[in-house]
Amino acid sequence: MEQLSQTIKDLLAAEQAVVLEVRGDGLNAPIKVVIDSEIPVSLEMVTHISRLIRDAEEMERLFPDGFKLEVTSPGIGAPLEHPFQYRKNINRTIKLKLSEDQGREELKAKLTRVEEAGIYISRKSNRNEYIPFEQIIQANLIISFKD
Repeated sequence: MEQLSQTIKDLLAAEQAVVLEVRGDGLNAPIKVVIDSEIPVSLEMVTHISRLIRDAEEMERLFPDGFKLEVTSPGIGAPLEHPFQYRKNINRTIKLKLSEDQGREELKAKLTRVEEAGIYISRKSNRNEYIPFEQIIQANLIISFKD
């Protein structure tokens, strides 16, 4: 599985997409490749990446009898894991689970800025508060259809 994951990451190294997850063995279960990007993941991007993986010589060597493949984006409810995922969600509301050394477990706030080592959020007080990535256990978007 590690060889498969590394092969796919190597194939996509020059693409705009980042491989978040690879699972499945291609035989009993389809190979599922979850990608994300600083730009919105479009159907064209998914199609291009699917073809790139399917047509790769290395994949033919690993699976001479063929394989099943599914390429997808992480979905709206997936946690934010990489700085670029935070950057593309600036001005949106997020739910954070922070490490206990912060003295709080969960909070909701507007994401206002992203830096190399952390994020700035604004709560009801409207003052920006810095949170280093290392203190974030989990971050998810809060989806609102009111706007």
